[in-house]
Amino acid sequence: MSTAGLIGLSCDNTFISKAVRYIRNSQYSHSFVVLGKLHDTDIIGDAGILGIDLIPLSFRATKSYEIELWQISIPEDKVEVACKKILELTSTRYGYLQMFGFAIKWVAEKLFDVKMKNPLTDGLVCSEYVYQFLKAAEYSYLDVALGPNDTAPDDIAKAIRKDPGCRLVAVKKLGEEGITWLRKDL
Repeated sequence: MSTAGLIGLSCDNTFISKAVRYIRNSQYSHSFVVLGKLHDTDIIGDAGILGIDLIPLSFRATKSYEIELWQISIPEDKVEVACKKILELTSTRYGYLQMFGFAIKWVAEKLFDVKMKNPLTDGLVCSEYVYQFLKAAEYSYLDVALGPNDTAPDDIAKAIRKDPGCRLVAVKKLGEEGITWLRKDL
């Protein structure tokens, strides 16, 4: 069984993570995609401060992160197509302005009861990257009406939880070292 196509949902104790979780009323502040293995190392597509990078999963599996890895119902051929598609997004700059856009949207919705799209759509944030992967894989549980610029990690979690074939395959709790794999065949 391959790890390619696993969806990661995570959080940490940083100010940004706490702010995202508060604004979105979510347990998650970050999402990523496992693209497969390179020399027995799981590689993820990850939105970091410099943009979209390919990094070892172990970089995210430090003591400061809490992680869940989910296996979802996507055929392997579609996973391969989607991985190739989002590899094209590598080195895209990070969407810092989108973070402010989420805050503007939150204020408009909470204080003025106004529903709006994210007004700032420059660059890519983590959940947009995962959204692009799921869209390329034709994942039927993705809410495409939401759109990539309005998707947050909790929206990714909601899509996954609608999938009757999804299963939690690995976890890492805050303060622990390494990932505990619940499926030994990955």
